[in-house]
Order: sequence, then C-alpha cells, then structure tokens
Amino acid sequence: MIDAAPIEILVVEDAEAHAELIARVFEPAGDRFRLRVATDLREARAAIAARLPDLVIADNRLPDGRGLELAVPGGDYPLVMMTSHGDETAAVEAMKAGALDYVVKRVEVLLDLPHLAERALREWGHILERRRTEAELRQRELELRHAQKLEAIGRLASGVAHDFNNVLMGIAGCVDVAVSKLAADHPARAHLEDVRGAARRATSITARLLAFSRRGELARAPVDIDELIRQVAVVIRGLLPADIALGVVLDAEDARVEGDAGQLEQVLLNLAANARDAMPGGGALRLATRTRRTDDGAQVIELTVADTGVGMDEATRTRVFEPFFTTKEVGRGTGLGLATIYGIVAQHGGRIEVDSAPGAGTTFRVELPCAADERADPPPAPEVPAAAPAARARLVLLVEDEPLVRATVHHYLTEGGHEVLEAADAERAAALLREHGERVELVVTDVVLPGGGGARVAELSRAVRPDAPIVFMSAHPAEVLAAEGRLPPGEVVLQKPFARADLLAAIERAAPPSVLLVENERLTLDAVTQLLTGAGFAVVGVARAADALASSAARRFDVVVTDLGLPDLPGDELAARLGAERPGLPVLFVTGRAKGDPALVRALAAPLTAVAYKPVDIDAMVAQLWSLLAAAKAAPPPGPSLVPAAAHGAITDAR
Repeated sequence: MIDAAPIEILVVEDAEAHAELIARVFEPAGDRFRLRVATDLREARAAIAARLPDLVIADNRLPDGRGLELAVPGGDYPLVMMTSHGDETAAVEAMKAGALDYVVKRVEVLLDLPHLAERALREWGHILERRRTEAELRQRELELRHAQKLEAIGRLASGVAHDFNNVLMGIAGCVDVAVSKLAADHPARAHLEDVRGAARRATSITARLLAFSRRGELARAPVDIDELIRQVAVVIRGLLPADIALGVVLDAEDARVEGDAGQLEQVLLNLAANARDAMPGGGALRLATRTRRTDDGAQVIELTVADTGVGMDEATRTRVFEPFFTTKEVGRGTGLGLATIYGIVAQHGGRIEVDSAPGAGTTFRVELPCAADERADPPPAPEVPAAAPAARARLVLLVEDEPLVRATVHHYLTEGGHEVLEAADAERAAALLREHGERVELVVTDVVLPGGGGARVAELSRAVRPDAPIVFMSAHPAEVLAAEGRLPPGEVVLQKPFARADLLAAIERAAPPSVLLVENERLTLDAVTQLLTGAGFAVVGVARAADALASSAARRFDVVVTDLGLPDLPGDELAARLGAERPGLPVLFVTGRAKGDPALVRALAAPLTAVAYKPVDIDAMVAQLWSLLAAAKAAPPPGPSLVPAAAHGAITDAR
C-alpha cells in the first residue's frame, strides 16, 4: 500500500511565538501534515508560486498588508483567516473575499487547528467537486447550444437545398427541352450547354448542403479504413507542396466501418486540403488510425489528421463546422468543406472534434463506430440483363406542384413514349384516379404536395390499382424520407434534380416486367415463380388456363410463360385468346414435346413466340424473356401485316 502524501500547509504569521505554537499543535499528527512558514505577504506569494499548498492559514495583519489579500474567489487553494481582534463584520468580509473559514486566535482555537484543517480540506474537496461538476455542466450546455445551432443551420440548409433542387430541376429540364428542339449546329446550343454546366455545379453545392444537414444519400458498405487511407494518401501526396511532409501511421488492424467510401474519402481530402492551406511556409501533416473502446464498451475507429500549421484561436475553433464560415479571403472556398465533413461524420454515426491554438497547429479527431461484422463482404449487386428493353408505353399519372418541374417530367415521360395525366396536388390526383384509375399503369409523384403529400397519392392509387408501380420524387434521398417516416423503406425514390435517363431507369426499377406464368405442376410452378422473381420479374403464377384468363382481364402483363399441356385448355389456345385480348403479347411456351410436334409448330407460328424445353434452364429462359420483350418493344403496332405470321415466330432451343 502506498502511503498518502502529507498535507502541505502554508502558515503566514509574522509573530514568531504564534508561528511556533501553531507548529507544535500539528506535531502530534506526525507525518500527516507538513508546514511551511512565511512572515509576510511577499514571502507567502513567493512560496505559493514555488509550490501550491494544500491549505493556507494566514494572519489578517501582516507587516506588508493584510492576509485577506491572499484570498482569491475561485482560486487554486483554500484559505483560512486568523485574527486576534475579530468580529462578525470582519468574518463577513473574509468570506466575501474568498476565504474558506475565519477564526479568532484563542488558545482553544489554536489547539484545534489540525481538526479545523481537516474540516477545511473536506469542504475544499466538496468545492472542487462542485466546480468540476459546474464546469462539465457549462461545457455540456455549450456543446448542446453548439449542436442546436448546427442543427438549426442544418435544417435551414436542408430547406434551402430542397427548394433550390426544385429550381435546378426546372432549369435543367427547360435546357433539355430547348436543346432537343435545336439543330446540332445552332449557335444557341453552346450557351444552353453553359447553363446546363452551371446547373450541375449548383447541384454539387446543394449536395454538400444536404451532407451537412445529414440528409445526403450514403452508399453503405463495409469500408476498411486503413486500406482507404492507403489509397487516398497517394492523392493527398499530390495535393501537398514539397515543403510539407506527409506521415501515415495505420493501426486500426483492418477494422471496418459501415459507410460510404466515397464520402469518407471526401472527409480525408477536405481535411488534408485545409491542413495544406494552414501551412503556407511548410510543415508536416500526419494521418493516423487506431481502434479503441469507448466508456460504454463500443469499439470505434479513431482517425486523426494533424498539422503543424498556424492554428486557430478559440473563437474560430468553435465555428469551424458552421456552413459558409471561412477564414479564407474572398474567392477562396465556399465555407462548406468542414460543414460537409461534420454532416458526413454524423451520418455515419460518428463524432468529430478539433484541437487547435494559434501557432500550435490543428488536430482533427474523427470517431467512427466499427461495423458489426467487420469481415463481412458486401452483398453482390443485382445483375441487370444487358438485353433489358426500354420501358413499354404506359398511362402515367404525374403529380407535382412545381410547374417547371412538372413540365420537365412531362417532357421526359412523353419522350419515353408514355401518355401523361397531370395533377398539381393530391386532391386533383384523387379526382384523376377516380376517373381513370383502372387505366393508370404508373404513378410518378412528388413526396411533398399540397393536400396530403405523395404518400397519400400512393395510398389512393393502390386502392384503385394495387399493381400499378409508383415512383416518388424528392430533393431528399430515400433513406432520409424513410427515417423521417415520410415513406416506408423500399420505395423507389428519384432524387431531384434528375435527367430523363434517371427517370426511365427509376421506372424500370419500380415496374419490372410482369410475367403471367401458367403451369399445372405445383412444384414446378412454385420453383419457376421464385427463380423468375429473383431474376427481376414480377410474376403471377396460376395452374389453370381459366385462372390465367381471369388474371389477364384484371391486369396487363408484359409476357406470358405457359405450358403447352394444361388440364382445361391447350397452351396454344390460351395464348391465342390472350393475344386476341391484347395483340402483340409475347409468349414463351414451355414443353417436354419434341421439336416437330404439330401442336408446338402450330403454336410457334404466331408472332412473338418462343419455346423452352423441359427440363428448363432458368438462365436461358431469362435470356429468352428479355429477347421477347425487346422484340415486342421494337415491333410495329398490331394490325394487318404483309409478312406471313409464321415468319415472325422464333423457335429457340433452350435445352
């Protein structure tokens, strides 16, 4: 056991007899106390400066002043005042000045000084604890005010970005429409391309505002931080002048975070660029990582970016993460760099701190939570068939309250071959659904609308046409809308501003090709349904021709897959009936019959038909379906044809 250090007491007393008496009083306590003696204020101040005592006991009347002058409110040591001629007024004065206690020199009081010292030190301990608590509380309040300030700015930034994205969407759309109507050599095209480029640059600014407000979109996957830094360090080295040394110390033991590698790379590059600008005369930049556990046991990766630059004063340090705040001269930087970093780190569930002082450099520390399964590989991205055809023409309900955006999306849809019904609010959308609901095959709606919003439009649409796909438009990404409860997860959300190709791709995601599968063998029906669904098709499986006819009457299918041998109607007759209801419907026959079978030859005489032989190769079947869909898209409108029907059939051996 280690012995406790003695309590050091400074006695300030000019009367030698009194000082000697006080020393003798403490002698019985042995090594518990250690006394130093000063005879005036000058000696006392020198002794305190040389080594801070645990307790000061001072006479009030000294040769060069009053002992009360040693009292400092909020000081670093406790002071007990002594006097030979005290009264209540003097005691009040001493307490106001910052003394811990006030005693009158009497024999019984002096004899009790060791107990008084113990009592004073216990009270001083309570005072120090209260000071620490109050300091922590003030710091927490400061951090809370700062967080609230940043949150308020973030909401403002998000709102500005949302509204600005709508404006940019209208600008970009008008440019697209204008360019499409001009000849390739028209002199105005160059000016329009300049406008389009400016809109793209403005979009990057709104993206950074959304990142600061934690409403940017993240492509989440396990990211090896050390490996990321190894790759980015090569780029950072190219950003630094020759007089800035780059040091990299990686000790995160291949730990991973669940996040967006591109966004985390932006954090590193922005911090490195800031460090470079803070070292105009050269210096050193250090990147370091390590893993550690927080007080609550969570494992985090700590990323440090430290420079030896000019540093920041406290007023600047407390504002560095505010958007548009910058210490650079006009024209150098937007003030969004560190604000963006703050938002990215927060989106990743982490925190960022900065230490800096003028002339002492700056250190940023980023803490990111480790991924739950650090070694897990990201799930493979779904494969999109190379032969996927463009979306077929549909009747689309478009709901958007911004006129320019509505006109732009209308133009994109009609260019894609779709027929469009327009509504500016949920009420008008409801009226159109009541009038045309059974014909509406797709809904494209903004999330924020007058009279109920996009979620309400989706509810109304699904009540009329449950199978009609829905594409939501918003200036915020899908994960933010889901987190805020505006939309359920899994909906297709198109983030503004977007181009025509983005819209058509979103329609393909929301409206995968629909397949009517007719197979009387239950096990085969279930297996093929699951396999085609996994390949990206929307499948309705039935076992009888009667059920197939009923399903076709209830909804529109893009392609039919049917067995030739059905219990209630031959497959070729079913295909003929379905084709009579909807000319141009492609059909894939599945059969175990031989190639020359008369029924099979007769079935394949119809246009847009193909065959897959049992046992079916599912990959070959998927390829056949995409080929049929592409052929149907390219085929002329149904009507009289000079080409013999048999010439249209495509016999494919899928064995």
